[in-house]
Amino acid sequence: MRSQRPPNREPSTARPQPQVDTIGVYTGTTEYGFSSMGDGTTLQITADGNWSVTIAPVSAAPGLAASGAGDGVFLYDGSARKITATHDGSSNFSLIEETREAFTMGLLVNEIGADSGTVPLSSGPSAIVVSADGNWTLLAE
Repeated sequence: MRSQRPPNREPSTARPQPQVDTIGVYTGTTEYGFSSMGDGTTLQITADGNWSVTIAPVSAAPGLAASGAGDGVFLYDGSARKITATHDGSSNFSLIEETREAFTMGLLVNEIGADSGTVPLSSGPSAIVVSADGNWTLLAE
């Protein structure tokens, strides 16, 4: 569960979990700063080759895609439904639903390897963050 830092406390010195932790070539889209709770955010990149980063507001994300490969961020503005997700990769597959609700745990799926299942989806607006090493499908029904 995310929690807001109490006022007049020093920020945590714990290292945040990496948004992307990949060996080799990476191309994808991921979220950044959703859980900052109004605090400033920083970006640290460690690489031994050329890289580029594009930072855009979440409003620039496309609508929920029916299928894709790798990481992605999508907007959902529909009613509460179920979402059926499949994944054919061999590593971690996760779906996170980021809403305007404070202190919510938006983790919908967190599995290793190939997976298929159905989970509840809140009514929008929200951002759906997909982390995957393979092909995936999403069907909101």
